[in-house]
Amino acid sequence: MTRFRLPVAIFLHLFPGVLLLAFAALAGPLLDRPVHALLVGVLLIVVPVELGLVRYAFRHGLPRIRVPRRAGRIFVISLAASLLGGAAVSWLEPLLRDAGAGWPMIPTAPGDLDAVTVALWIAGPVLAGPIAEEIYFRGWLQPRTPGGPVVSCVLFAVYHLWQPYAWLTVFVVALPLAWARTRGGVVVPILVHYTMNALTFAALVWGALQR
Repeated sequence: MTRFRLPVAIFLHLFPGVLLLAFAALAGPLLDRPVHALLVGVLLIVVPVELGLVRYAFRHGLPRIRVPRRAGRIFVISLAASLLGGAAVSWLEPLLRDAGAGWPMIPTAPGDLDAVTVALWIAGPVLAGPIAEEIYFRGWLQPRTPGGPVVSCVLFAVYHLWQPYAWLTVFVVALPLAWARTRGGVVVPILVHYTMNALTFAALVWGALQR
């Protein structure tokens, strides 16, 4: 398998994030809730761009997506590692935000949840986003990135340009997904990513209901 040169790998990792950040910065002020710009951007920018690039790279036919042996065990291990790793470092996010790692000032918290916000969250980060991101980052870019999974996870974290205070958390959470990818395909990483985003959404809903 041919590896990308590092500048190409960096560009391919960050390009969708740059587009999403630009879209959110332009569309956010036009919306009642700027966070909607990020959620809409996942559907209109991230998903088609990432899947489109993968489809172009494999224009003669996409590789077959397969379920690895012992998929259940790999899922449990990677999900547990992502949950524990994220919990171990996520407390740093408010400190990093207050220390100046909160740029760009595009809100990521939904505030009071309404039907539109719930629908966009479910359609984007919970359902469509994990499929596109895992096929793109873990499925296509990871095995072709110089430095392997760790470098790819670093770049995946920085891809989240709209929340630099969360880069450490994203990196730690992504490492088990990268490990699961090395054990056979992207099915397990997609399922773990689904679960992590669904739990995040459930926490947001719970927080909104408590206010």
